[in-house]
Amino acid sequence: MEDLQRTKTPCIRNRTKILQRRNLDDHRQETPAAGQSSKELTYAYNDVTYAQRDKIYYRIKQVDVDGTFTYTDIKGIELKKNSQVKLDGYPNPVKDLYHLTITGAKDDKVSIDVFDILGRSVSRKTLSIVKGSNYHDLNMGSYTPGTYIVRVSSAEINESMTVVKVD
Repeated sequence: MEDLQRTKTPCIRNRTKILQRRNLDDHRQETPAAGQSSKELTYAYNDVTYAQRDKIYYRIKQVDVDGTFTYTDIKGIELKKNSQVKLDGYPNPVKDLYHLTITGAKDDKVSIDVFDILGRSVSRKTLSIVKGSNYHDLNMGSYTPGTYIVRVSSAEINESMTVVKVD
């Protein structure tokens, strides 16, 4: 997904926002734009809500302050299942402790990120895993009830799962 995480724009004239849009649930991410600029700018977008999908389509809508807008071409990204790691966990829905199992194909250093449904980072931990089963508890007791994305990533791994937090 690298080519859609960073959006480069040429010289901008009165640009007010950049809006990334994805198919199926019409997920939208708005990024404030710089307004006036005489140089190329880069905007980043990290879509953490794509768990459980095989292919996702994106397009970017650039909106000017006068309300006019343009769309980029639609780009599709095929997500490949990662055989390097398997994620599992319980209970789901969770009240307090979520017991995460990471089964790795080799020793690795991974990041465990938790995002809310809007893609905002809630927590991040880095830990070393060994080949085979690894167990880690996520304390979600203080989280607001809602849907969260748990992502485990490293240089070779990028796997996500959805977890629901209840009172």
